[in-house]
Amino acid sequence: MNELARISGAFGADIGMIRKIVGSDERIGSKFLFPGIGYGGSCFPKDVKALQSIAKSGGIDAIIAKAIDEVNENQPLYFANLVANLFNDERYGLKDITIGMWGLSFKNGSDDMRESRALVVLKELLRKGAKVRVYDPIAMKMGTAQPAVRNVVQELGLNENMVIFAEGIYDAITPAYGLVICTDHDAFKSPDFERIKSLMCAPLIVDGRNLYEPEKMEKKGFRYFSIGRK
Repeated sequence: MNELARISGAFGADIGMIRKIVGSDERIGSKFLFPGIGYGGSCFPKDVKALQSIAKSGGIDAIIAKAIDEVNENQPLYFANLVANLFNDERYGLKDITIGMWGLSFKNGSDDMRESRALVVLKELLRKGAKVRVYDPIAMKMGTAQPAVRNVVQELGLNENMVIFAEGIYDAITPAYGLVICTDHDAFKSPDFERIKSLMCAPLIVDGRNLYEPEKMEKKGFRYFSIGRK
């Protein structure tokens, strides 16, 4: 679905409609067909790699499993490049620009940072020179976010002040030249958009979880970009 979303985005199609059509086939179902920044967690990434290893030990080249793994590794990089290109279009660039980031854990309702694609996005934004204000309502509350983010910062050889841990969703964008959404926590699904627009330096949202409807966001006065949609 992530690969189909990239194709949809390239041609101005709507991955939401494609997802509904594919998911209507009862042999497939629609429950796990949401595009985004990739899957993470402690199980599925490990299991896909284990399948490749087991197949190789039996002399079998697990082509589909390898392709799934490759797309998932590239998906957060694709998203981070989308963010970078949008900021270049705004003539800001990412160098020394503050970006708000919602979400650090790998999925809604979890504090698990293992194999989180949000950390990959964060790493790429920092590597491109951005300063990031991050907020995750669960991972930060449970204390799992700080060590994971610190590892990213240290790996890049940056000062820890390049990442600011915000106290809430609105603090994460005060100030910020734009907002990126990396986890679909419930806390992010119905924010006060007028407040967001008043706090940000520019009304730009890049949504890696397709939480909102593009037409509605445009009417609210935002430049809104998501995965595989117009």
